[in-house]
Amino acid sequence: MNRLRWLPFFIPVFSCSADQSLSELKTSREARYLLQSPDNLPSEFWQEMDDPSRGVDFLLQRQLGWNFWSRMLRLLPGQGSQAFMSWQTWYSREDLQRAFRHLYEQLGVSGRRERRPFTLSEIQSAMLWNDRLQFQEPDWNTERFDEWLATFDTEEKQRSIPGMQKILFNQEVMWFLLQNYHRLEICQKQRQRQEDCEPLAWPERAVFLKTSWRRSEQGFLVERFATDAAALSRQWQNTQWQADDSHEPAAAESFALRLPSGQKFHLTGLHASLRLEQHWFWTSLWLGAEERQELSADQPANWRSPWTRYRLCSVDGWQEPLRTQTIATHWPEPIAAISHLLVDHELFNWCSNPYLEPGPNNHKTNCTGCHQYAGLNWTQHDFRQRLTDDFWSLIHRSTQPGPADYVWSLFVGPEPLIQPLMDAIEFFDVYDPYQLRQE
Repeated sequence: MNRLRWLPFFIPVFSCSADQSLSELKTSREARYLLQSPDNLPSEFWQEMDDPSRGVDFLLQRQLGWNFWSRMLRLLPGQGSQAFMSWQTWYSREDLQRAFRHLYEQLGVSGRRERRPFTLSEIQSAMLWNDRLQFQEPDWNTERFDEWLATFDTEEKQRSIPGMQKILFNQEVMWFLLQNYHRLEICQKQRQRQEDCEPLAWPERAVFLKTSWRRSEQGFLVERFATDAAALSRQWQNTQWQADDSHEPAAAESFALRLPSGQKFHLTGLHASLRLEQHWFWTSLWLGAEERQELSADQPANWRSPWTRYRLCSVDGWQEPLRTQTIATHWPEPIAAISHLLVDHELFNWCSNPYLEPGPNNHKTNCTGCHQYAGLNWTQHDFRQRLTDDFWSLIHRSTQPGPADYVWSLFVGPEPLIQPLMDAIEFFDVYDPYQLRQE
């Protein structure tokens, strides 16, 4: 008899947020059984984000970034020794695939032919099914789950249970994708014909997370990048980010996990995109060499290892606080020095993660400038040429932004979010007529 254990609780390689490929452990059905529903950002968080000074206050933008990551790094109670951070519970591409397939099958042949939209109650039921109720169905085998769980026999392996997803997202994103599946299908097909589809508008409070992992041991090392003012000044003389050295981080020097296969990976970067009213707020973390240095000098005092080694940058849409804000003497000295350097180079809203943004001139970008082109049918060559020869267009607002509303991972990359929807749609477009002919 099955027994349930209820617990409390992309980016393309040519984009400005490209990631190195790796063999990923997916967010499996078994992992969702342990994670259950994603941990939501509370209303008070979004109220803090509504601070009217956000667009003109550089330190406030950084403080809001730290506040966000403090919530994302919150350790949630689990069962026994299994506990996961808030961001690890968020939805993945596999969750989207399961929920959409479940909904689309229930439409029936006529509903699929007409591309009938899902009702709100149907979506709510599908998300509840994905998070909890699918484990009450006859095909759920608890003994097989126990065998699977037993392969995670160390703390490092237990950390890997949620997987190493490149893209994670919150419930608002899941709702939007399911509600607009037919519109997204049309947009995808129009893009394949090199036409612009109707521009999307993600809902307020939609949040995407991107992760960067680096393998270590067995001949692999993790690069290190200094990002103090002097180091950044040197970096900007280079064509792109250049690592200072590489090493094997010690146990308390990074968030690391080990796959059941024995391979070890370090979390080197986290990048978040938050939809606020009519624009996006961007904040990025990356692994540094020492604690509370450089771009972590204003880190909250209650942060603990290994997160005290992670640096931060934040950007509030197209706002440029350093263009008009006075850099005061009471600012943390490393932050003030970097701010003066940014002003000298006219990078008034700079934010670049060295692990997520390789490529020419990416170390001088500001998140928004590249993401504004998301959804366009640019090839890797097209983007690299623009980075090299037309850098100005990637740090200034375009008059013709991309159709994906700043979200690269929707249509392009190694694992675009549109693909699980298209796979199910295309399967039934072939399967339904075949079944009718057989009948």
